[in-house]
Amino acid sequence: MAKKILLLISTLLLITSCTGKKTNVNKSKNFDLTVTSREDGSGTRKSFIEQVGLIKEDKNGNYKDLTTDNSMVINSTNGVLKAVGVDKTAIAYVSLTSLDDSVKAIKIDGVSPNKNTIESGEYKLQRPFGLAYKKDSAKDLSKDFLEYVKSKSAKKLIEDEGLLAITNEKEYKSKNLKGKLTITGSSSLSSIVEKLAENYEKLNKNVEVEVLSNESLTGLKNVKDNVVDIAMVSNKLQDENLFSEIFAIDGIAIIVNKDNTQINDLTMEQLRDIYRGEIKNTGELK
Repeated sequence: MAKKILLLISTLLLITSCTGKKTNVNKSKNFDLTVTSREDGSGTRKSFIEQVGLIKEDKNGNYKDLTTDNSMVINSTNGVLKAVGVDKTAIAYVSLTSLDDSVKAIKIDGVSPNKNTIESGEYKLQRPFGLAYKKDSAKDLSKDFLEYVKSKSAKKLIEDEGLLAITNEKEYKSKNLKGKLTITGSSSLSSIVEKLAENYEKLNKNVEVEVLSNESLTGLKNVKDNVVDIAMVSNKLQDENLFSEIFAIDGIAIIVNKDNTQINDLTMEQLRDIYRGEIKNTGELK
């Protein structure tokens, strides 16, 4: 794919695609949309294309990502937020927990993204947050950290981030372990995992936890290569060599610039067509 990589502080000026059927759109000032996506290794991108219907299987059983080749590719959650914040024509997708007041989240099929609509299942764009380590060589510290993350002790912290917590009812008890943990992976998870790590350190005075963000695929590779201890993953994980725990469910929010008054609601079909590049202007949204 001939994609254009955008640095985090770049402004977006590339014109791309948009389409629709039954949308809350102000037709007075139609414009072309700048379609913005994440990089190939992003767990957020993988979850998004699977749920929106942007994957096609060929005769050999290989899967093709149908995202338009003209999409603007950005390699971090913060980068996407900054880009949409300065481009009135941009549309993008980000982790619901990363939303701030620099952008506007729109409805999908008439449903706003929030913790309640995710829990009820009304908001369809959702995915798991998980942590993974190697089965055959994991540190006791890695196992203990996941035990904490899955405990009742971590539940409130997870829910305070706007996530649906997937935890048990056991209180975590420190085993007084010592050492250092290194965690890397999805930038969508970095905020909540940093908070969990900080609280874990308070409960374990002789433990240091370092959290670095990049993307799910890189995090998993680093774990397999013994570069780090734990990977942060923002999509479903299927790897028999890794042990993983899902600790929360997150939404994928569709965002536009705050000054975009034309689009407040899209159907799933419209969203799919926008990212396929089949609709290129808000005037095509009906």
